[in-house]
Amino acid sequence: MLTVREAARRLLRVHDLRAADALQLAAAVVASENRPSTMQIVCLDARLAGAALREGFRILPT
Repeated sequence: MLTVREAARRLLRVHDLRAADALQLAAAVVASENRPSTMQIVCLDARLAGAALREGFRILPT
């Protein structure tokens, strides 16, 4: 099972994210059981939203 820490490390390598943003996105990846397309997230940060979209999440409009 993927841990939040492992997921955050991968996200930092793949995307231009700050550490806290990588942890937040990693928690969503783990919560989705590595199936991001099954979840929607709300995000007001453009960089984080872009990474989430590339990971397969759907972003809810604000």
